[in-house]
Amino acid sequence: MSEEFLSRLDKQAREWAEGRHRTKRVALWMAIFLAVGTVLEYGLAIAIDRNVPIMIAINIAEAAAILWFFMHARRAWRSEEH
Repeated sequence: MSEEFLSRLDKQAREWAEGRHRTKRVALWMAIFLAVGTVLEYGLAIAIDRNVPIMIAINIAEAAAILWFFMHARRAWRSEEH
């Protein structure tokens, strides 16, 4: 195998590893965000009688985060790279 091929392979392996690390970090922040949202929803449901507008806002934020991360909606507006 040529030196150039090995160099490209090494570069691709490093980029892949960095991407996986970044994905794990984003997944951790997403889990924290959703957990905090759930705790806020529960606390508001217990503490406040008229909490519907606040609950809707929290639910919209959580739904947007789920669409962005788990359903990959951010890729829908990204141009294809070949």
